[in-house]
Amino acid sequence: MSKITFEKPGNFIYPVPAVLVSLQDKSGKKNIVTIAWTGTVCSDPPMAYISVRHERASYPMLKETGEFVINLPDESMVKALDYCGVKSGAKVDKWKDCSLTPGKASVISAPTCLHRVCGKGHYSARLARHVFKRSRRCRCR
Repeated sequence: MSKITFEKPGNFIYPVPAVLVSLQDKSGKKNIVTIAWTGTVCSDPPMAYISVRHERASYPMLKETGEFVINLPDESMVKALDYCGVKSGAKVDKWKDCSLTPGKASVISAPTCLHRVCGKGHYSARLARHVFKRSRRCRCR
């Protein structure tokens, strides 16, 4: 077996689950963003992860509140999933543009997505641990 070296980090396990992550800052400004780097960390205790670049509009919200909702879209939400992945919440209101309705989560302040209960459901989460590590070799700036 030969060794393969990859120039750029990426997700090499396909298909990746695309989800809509909704969050808001302490002033109440909401955002919804498509995340493809997500998954289960542990089932007991239940833990999931999301990966958000620090230059994204959602990153300061996430860092400020430590709360987010993972919304599981179905096939009826493909256009919203695409739009929320290519448009910045700093420049547009993705909720309005995609006709999505923010709902109230039962435990945290981050909104849920009420579009058909966002397809397959939603899961509220608190940030348990913020991991930010940048390698000297990292070119992701």
